[in-house]
Formats: sequence, structure tokens, C-alpha cells
Amino acid sequence: SLAKIGDNSPTNHKFVVLHKPNLPVPPLDMVIIENKHLSRPNWAVFLSWCAINSVQILMVRDYIERTTGTVDLNGFELGEAIQLLTAKKYLYFKRVFDLIASTTLLLLLSPMFLILTILIPLASVGPAFFIQERIGLGGIKFKMYKFRSMKLESQPAPASFTEHSDNRVTKIGHFIQKTHIDELPQLLNVIKGDMSIIGPRPEQVSFTNEFQKTIPGFYMRNCIRPGITGWAQILCGYADDIESSRKKVSYDLFYIRHLSLFLDISICIQTIKLVLFSFGNDEQSITSSWR
Repeated sequence: SLAKIGDNSPTNHKFVVLHKPNLPVPPLDMVIIENKHLSRPNWAVFLSWCAINSVQILMVRDYIERTTGTVDLNGFELGEAIQLLTAKKYLYFKRVFDLIASTTLLLLLSPMFLILTILIPLASVGPAFFIQERIGLGGIKFKMYKFRSMKLESQPAPASFTEHSDNRVTKIGHFIQKTHIDELPQLLNVIKGDMSIIGPRPEQVSFTNEFQKTIPGFYMRNCIRPGITGWAQILCGYADDIESSRKKVSYDLFYIRHLSLFLDISICIQTIKLVLFSFGNDEQSITSSWR
């Protein structure tokens, strides 16, 4: 067990290892334990004392989750997502908000949509929109819309990670990718019910088939609607291989487990900050996290 000890300043806390269930000096602020300690009589007495005296008790996994904003994929189990059942009322509110917000944004942005539908085909031969099959709620496939940012003849047939400084990107495509304007047509997906404004990013079909075999808990991403932006997008950045995709899943599962209005508001604020303040930065910026 680890004990968090204070020394009159909340910013100077430190941890000590408790090899025995004895009170350290000075008094503790928090006890962080492993599952094995719950079944040991001597530790049970000690933890009871902590509870009676208002000393916070946390499991090691919960403490790590709270401080990192991620879920331990190795220890993730199906039963851990059951708490989503308690969020049904919020999911209903979230859907109503999605409909109102996406409809309003589409009306406000309609002049820009019109301009881009003219400029994109002029920049390179082909349609203004790029449509790709993705996996959504319940593992159901849907067609996700984006403004086309690449040359039509260079669009890859097999699924692939988009590279930074990709020479397939057109001049106008570079701008709409950098500002994430290319993602705005997904507001249509939100209205249709394929997506939400906030949630895990919808994955490509072939990647989904691969990741379900290699990344624990990956399938749980599909228990809520995928989003245009999300917890993983603002904190994790761009995923360009299996390992970074695994990291993004740990953020996605944290979002699912802690789904709330407060978390969604926080993600909205951080997304706006990222888009506004990253404009003009280099291509390695976190704004490349949407794909």
C-alpha cells in the first residue's frame, strides 16, 4: 500500500510505502491500495480506521486513472462499462444537444459550405466531399463525410494512416486540414444519428477488425456514438501506428467510464482552444489528432 503524507502544504505531498498496517508520522491524507489488501484481516482493520477518520482510500488502478485520464487496458473488463447504464438520461440529453447544436452550426456555416463545394473541385478534379465507411454505435457501418483534402487519383484504396506533410494533400486541402474545416460535414452525420459532436473517433473498418484482435477493450468504443472531437483527440494527439492507437483507446475508455456534462464541456473548451491557438503551428501539432 502507498500512503500520501502531507507536511502542512498541499503542494508538498509525498508518498511512502506501508509494508505493515501502521500509521506513519505525520498523519496520512490518502491511502492507495491493491485488491489483495482487501482480503487480509490486519489490513481490513487499518482500512476501517481510515474510513472512520475520513482518510480517503483509493485502489491503485483508480488513482492512476484519475491522475492520467486513461484506463489501464490490461485490466479493463466488460463489467467496467456497465456504469454507462446509469448515464442513459444524460445520453438522451446529449442527443438533443447534438441535434440542436449541429443544425444551428450548419445553418451558420452554410455560406462557407457553398464556397468550399465550388473551390475544392477547382483545386483538383473530383467531388467536394470525401466519403469513407467507418464503424459507429453498436459496430454498425456508416458513411462518414469530409471535405476532400487530397487529390482524387491519390486517395488510397486500402486503409492507411495519413502521413504528416503528405504530398497527396492539395493547397486548399492543407488549409482545411490545418483548421479542421474538412471535418465540418460530419455535422450531417450527427443529424443523421451516425455520430455525436463529442465521442471516440469512428475507426476505419479494416483498422477496427485488426484492433479488436490486438487492443483490449477496443470493442467498448462502440457502446456510444463516435464523435467529431473527443477526450483522446485533445490529450493524445495523432495515432499513426498500433501502439499510439492503443494509447488513444485508453483515453476513449476513460471518457466512456466518466461520461458527464462536465467532461463534455471541458472537451468542447479544449477543442476550441486547440483549433484557435494551433493555427499556424507546424504540422506535428496536436491538431492533427482528427483522422
